[in-house]
Amino acid sequence: MDIRKLQHAIALADTLHFGKACELVNLSQPAFSRSIRSLEEELGVPLFERDAHGVQITPYGQIVVDRSRRMMFDAVQMRDEIHHMTLGGYGEATIGLGATPARLLAVRLLVEGSKLMSGSHVRIRRGATERLLSLLNDGKLDFFCADIAPLDELADRSTLEIQHLPRWPIGFFCRADHPLAHATAVPLAAVVQYPLASTSLSPFALARLQRFAGLTENFATRIAMDSDSIEDLLQATLQSDAVLLASRPVVWEELRCGTLREITLTPPEDGRGGRFGIVTRAGSKATPLAARLMRTVTQMFEYFAGQDGPPAA
Repeated sequence: MDIRKLQHAIALADTLHFGKACELVNLSQPAFSRSIRSLEEELGVPLFERDAHGVQITPYGQIVVDRSRRMMFDAVQMRDEIHHMTLGGYGEATIGLGATPARLLAVRLLVEGSKLMSGSHVRIRRGATERLLSLLNDGKLDFFCADIAPLDELADRSTLEIQHLPRWPIGFFCRADHPLAHATAVPLAAVVQYPLASTSLSPFALARLQRFAGLTENFATRIAMDSDSIEDLLQATLQSDAVLLASRPVVWEELRCGTLREITLTPPEDGRGGRFGIVTRAGSKATPLAARLMRTVTQMFEYFAGQDGPPAA
């Protein structure tokens, strides 16, 4: 069925006048009449009655026109949705976030989703790298952002594409009235006498910290609190003598408010935190919306990596 014929039927129903309908659709009257007649022949019913008093729509015509209006509306909506989708302004995306990225990115990505065209949907799924990898392999994520060090253990990474992200500075943090809060030069060996709180650390990170602290045993034995939720670790640190090991940007707000203090180490631990990355399935083409959100993640990582401390309130 030719959609132009349906547009002609709508024009005639709106005007009930062939001359005015022809002007609306910019068509000559003979051509317009042939279009209406062809549509009636195709459907096998009269859509309009013509007499000396003008044009009247038949019950059949009313059904055709009502449905045609809905079809025209859907066609316009489809065109607009496709246009917005090509710009990344419409669609659905499901994003996986590890503990540290989730602390800084989850709300920003959801807010980004709130700006999209109606009918769009942005979902966030949190978890450790292993869980996010499983969701990605099952087709339940468009991409995930997490510590990519655990992926080193995979026998075959050829099915994955990994975009490395800038590394954030790390630090050790304690509550404002902690015994170490105001010390000016604290060796890491003294810090680890207190219970440590941290997200899961890679073997590489644990080995580096073990060397820096001068420990003979695995650094993991000093970690008393391990969670995939930075929020839980923060609350536990604020309510105990625990020392939080975290990327500096995730505690900027607490540092600014004075509820947390960074422990001044000697010598200073001037390293960077976990090896974060954006992970997708190899060979898969990201939707425009997913690509837009990946750009947002990259931009936020670059921003936080370039900051030495919390920006002014």
